[in-house]
Amino acid sequence: MSVHTYAGTGSTATFDDVAGTVTFEHTHWRQPKKKRAASPWTVPVAAIEGISWREATASKPAQMRLILRGRVGYNKNDAADLNLH
Repeated sequence: MSVHTYAGTGSTATFDDVAGTVTFEHTHWRQPKKKRAASPWTVPVAAIEGISWREATASKPAQMRLILRGRVGYNKNDAADLNLH
């Protein structure tokens, strides 16, 4: 029974194993208005089909994206994808 929080550039992802959810909070002023307005975005763990991950490089930060059933919240444009952290 624990909560794990991962902070990134402009957003935070929180995994709550008791509630069975992942919550994204996009609060940084650099995040698009749509992402900030939809925050917090809570996803049940059961709805997750997969996770994509990109390691950080010298020019780009690391990136984690949840892939949900039916592609809920997905957008090809990273700035508009609610499941991207």
